[in-house]
Amino acid sequence: MRILLSVLKILSSAPFLFSNTGVSSNAPGVIFYAGIGEADFGEDPHAVHGIGTSDGGYLVVGKSLDKSGSSDAFALKVVPNNWTGYLHLSPPNETSNATWSWSLVRGTSGKLDGFNQVAEVGSALFLVGFKGMSDGSEDSWLVKVDSSTGDIIWEHTLPESQSGTSSAFEVVHVTAQGGLITGGVTDAEKGGLEGFKSYGNPSSGTAFVAYYGSSLVQSNSMPSAPTWYQNLSDSLTVKAVRPIGNTGEFMVLTSAVNYPHEAMLKRLDSQGSLLWSKSYPSRGEPTDLCVLKKAGEIQGFAFCGHGGKTSGILNSYLTGLDLNGTIKWSQEFGDPVGGVDKFAGLGAGNPLLIYDESWGIQATDDGGMIVASGTGIEGCQTWQGTDTNQTRISILNECQADPRNDWRGMITKFDPNGNMVWQRVDSFLSPEGDPTVSSACEYVSITSDGKLLSVNDEAFGVGILVLEAEISSSPNIFSTSGTALSGNWRSSDWFGFYFPTASGWIYHLTHGWIYSLAGSLNNIWFWKEETGWLWTTQSFYPWTWFHQEQFWKYFNSSYSE
Repeated sequence: MRILLSVLKILSSAPFLFSNTGVSSNAPGVIFYAGIGEADFGEDPHAVHGIGTSDGGYLVVGKSLDKSGSSDAFALKVVPNNWTGYLHLSPPNETSNATWSWSLVRGTSGKLDGFNQVAEVGSALFLVGFKGMSDGSEDSWLVKVDSSTGDIIWEHTLPESQSGTSSAFEVVHVTAQGGLITGGVTDAEKGGLEGFKSYGNPSSGTAFVAYYGSSLVQSNSMPSAPTWYQNLSDSLTVKAVRPIGNTGEFMVLTSAVNYPHEAMLKRLDSQGSLLWSKSYPSRGEPTDLCVLKKAGEIQGFAFCGHGGKTSGILNSYLTGLDLNGTIKWSQEFGDPVGGVDKFAGLGAGNPLLIYDESWGIQATDDGGMIVASGTGIEGCQTWQGTDTNQTRISILNECQADPRNDWRGMITKFDPNGNMVWQRVDSFLSPEGDPTVSSACEYVSITSDGKLLSVNDEAFGVGILVLEAEISSSPNIFSTSGTALSGNWRSSDWFGFYFPTASGWIYHLTHGWIYSLAGSLNNIWFWKEETGWLWTTQSFYPWTWFHQEQFWKYFNSSYSE
């Protein structure tokens, strides 16, 4: 099926795009866009998170409606084979131009089930969310899945301390040691888990952080409990958690108990103990966090979200901080101009009508960051009425005529000082060829080779948009050095044969699984479970500095056991 929007036609015929298309001239181009209709894995599927996988695939997760009108959790994996342009994906057993690798739907009819995020360690995927229980509550839910087949290896639920209440994992992230740092809400009122991400926020409860060590993660048996667990009593839920480089510490973004869920940042040590906590009352609803870095050096933090000002305008926001959590700069953005199809030639529009909501953020190796957002009008009901207020009537008429009643995905790159570098505003047809309908970018991930994955919630189902790598990006050196082989393997005349992954994990034929996000062959830190952190360079290898033992050793196969 051909795409009828001009965005991909322009991409294939011209080296630059102009602002009236909604796409900056220096923005990355589209590699492919894949649309998946709602009938394929439940009604009204809502994708909220996704990652690039180590085998070159893409994995998205979310929830969909079950037959009772409640929700099921779903995961979908695709492994593209030189895909370009616009694609309609169908199940592997159907005849189609393109198919996905596998899908997973889990849940109980009449119960609330959903996946909120996913992380990859080695050949396994870890899906987190909430699972409906027999008493009508929900438990935090962690599912380990074989990445190549979608087969479930184990399922783990984390119950609440108060019976009859609900809990859920909202976030998960891989640590350098091969563990999983998770967070979410616990002890919420039954029925209080409206959802997460762009499908709502919990209305009650207490935030928590839980860590699962590498031995629990690698085991083929489900864990009985996390390695450690901490409640954060002044917060409602954990919106994001990130390891802080190789320090073993964590930065946590929470939504405070106080309305309207003001942003809080907390720095935790390796056991989850609080080092410091700061609140940011001038910010609206927080949604995601990243650790800023430049040439591998940590520079600070940034978090994104959205919130209404006293004027009633709802804009996306972005806040940059130093390593102590002090604000360095703050930015509000939204109301993009231009577009394609029915959005062509649009100005910025009425900011009272247009909502701009940011849901995800990723740090780039140049010290900047990329933010995933949706932009559009959330209905015109606010302005309806029978009064004779001419201003109100005028805004209502403007609202009803504005094509931005259908939302669009917005991806924006910022430099280290919060200045906008480029922006993409995209929308797509349904797989059936219907007119352009609502689309929103729910999350953006950066793959090991620098490509950008945009996870889209579409009115017709799920969208997977993959963009070219930024010219300025500096991916993991192991993903670009040496010679590319089949199946994403690489070979190096000094490092041997290895398989780099998007998460920083590398499978080496001699050393087994190691972890590194090195940006230069002249300064390589990597981690191995049996030895801890090690340092080497292309010039010194295989001589390697064993940091834990404070000693140089000749690193060969004898140390891979």
